[in-house]
Amino acid sequence: MRKRKRVLNFCATRYSKQYQIPLDSSGNMCDGVLRFARDLFPKIVFCFDFGASSPSDFQRMMNLTKILNVPVETVHINHGKINDSFMREILTECLDVKILTVIGSSPDFQYDFQTNAPFRFDYFRLSNAAWVTKDHLVNLFMGCKKVYLTAPWRVNLDYNDQELTEICEKWLEAPEAEYLEIKSSQSFAEGIGKLPGAVPLREVTTDSPSRMEFGPGEGYMMKKMDGTLAIIYHDGKDIVFRTDFESAVTF
Repeated sequence: MRKRKRVLNFCATRYSKQYQIPLDSSGNMCDGVLRFARDLFPKIVFCFDFGASSPSDFQRMMNLTKILNVPVETVHINHGKINDSFMREILTECLDVKILTVIGSSPDFQYDFQTNAPFRFDYFRLSNAAWVTKDHLVNLFMGCKKVYLTAPWRVNLDYNDQELTEICEKWLEAPEAEYLEIKSSQSFAEGIGKLPGAVPLREVTTDSPSRMEFGPGEGYMMKKMDGTLAIIYHDGKDIVFRTDFESAVTF
């Protein structure tokens, strides 16, 4: 079987044409290509799709961006199985990126929510997020605009009623938070409906999906601390907290 080429996809902005650098090439070639891109686009930012690149490839490229003094806006890693040391390195090196997608983290990953800085991503998608406890969520994730948490196959992100109610309270207090989706959760907190200002939802219109209807206890409209209207609902196995809706009808 032919060995798959190891390449790094990168672009100058999030919406520009994508280019590839062979990661099996010499460090001088990678340095030269990225340096040329920086000189060609003085206001360049790098958007990296590392795919299943190795930890050494990741560290090599992130170090190079520091040498070139070019900010990294987007990082996407889809690595099947990311060990704990690599996952910790990803979170450390990517603290300043705007968009981070990590697919393949260990569900048993250990990360101290008391000693590590809160995340400030515009968009954070994390698979295998079974390691994200309620304390992780309220202490590390509330500074992000949009967060998507998914679970490993046949594992649920089941926070109990009290935990989900506290997550909701903290999310409503967080001015940066606009969207939080917890995938594969089989429960919805009754306590959320008992929070001050919670109004039962009957119907809501969003851009995706366009229109949803809810039965009693399946969704609520609330106000965030800054006055922004928000909706919280249970859709299948997903619990969603969001401010990006077009209209809502309450009971």
